[in-house]
Amino acid sequence: MMSTTALPQSEGAERGAAAIEVGLIMAFILIPVMMLMLVVPTWIERQTAGRDAASEAARALVLSKGDLAAAQSVVATVERGYELPAGTISLSSVSPLAVGEQFTVVVTVRQPALALPGLGQLAGWTYDAEHVEYFGEYSELMP
Repeated sequence: MMSTTALPQSEGAERGAAAIEVGLIMAFILIPVMMLMLVVPTWIERQTAGRDAASEAARALVLSKGDLAAAQSVVATVERGYELPAGTISLSSVSPLAVGEQFTVVVTVRQPALALPGLGQLAGWTYDAEHVEYFGEYSELMP
């Protein structure tokens, strides 16, 4: 016959410890990770929008022979196309245009540090996207 040895019973000091641990894990690990998962796609989307706006603004400058208003209009169009709030993307600088030379367009994009659905955005920083375009030697022949 097999003998069984009874394990000593705890005094109840650890009762409910798992419930506390689960609560701490939720509060300090899972919730911050979930918030990060909500905001990372926003960062990627806005970086892509900034790169698109910079390249399209540079192309608009070439086609309009250096008209800054045309470039700003294109930046606003890209911003609306990505359905971003007004003022999220702005044309920040354009290097001087000279025939036969390259020029650089820099676009600034506001990035949220934290974006919660229904609550809005908290804090943030700016991301600069730039694009280098060639102002062709025959651009004066364009209509």
